[in-house]
Amino acid sequence: MVTSLLARLAELDPGGQWSNRPRSSLANVFCPWQPNTSAPVEQREATLERLRRQHPTVPWNLLVSMLPNAHGTQMVHRGPDYRDWKLSEGVVTREEYARVVNSVAEALIEDVGGDAGGQVPAGGVRVSVFLTVSHQPERVD
Repeated sequence: MVTSLLARLAELDPGGQWSNRPRSSLANVFCPWQPNTSAPVEQREATLERLRRQHPTVPWNLLVSMLPNAHGTQMVHRGPDYRDWKLSEGVVTREEYARVVNSVAEALIEDVGGDAGGQVPAGGVRVSVFLTVSHQPERVD
């Protein structure tokens, strides 16, 4: 529900200078190495698929932000101080990280029509998707 609301806000967002935008919030929730959610990986993957179907203009930049990036940063949120409902944050294993990155890469390839070297306009900027097989972690099913 929260991700659907954030996606809808992202569709309506006029942009701006502040970093706390709906797209940034989605990227923080789905960050593959430090997700800001208690949802297990299976639920996050199902939610991403639902977002791709229900809000087709939103997920492209989100998925690109989830690819490995040596300069990526993440804002970690502590959670609420007044309630103890938040589950303890588990460690993201290499297998889980590889699973998320592989599913994101597959979704991007699917969105560009199966052409891994294809280019898709993303907010006025052309983004290329290049997958280097030699640097991909072993696929975990």
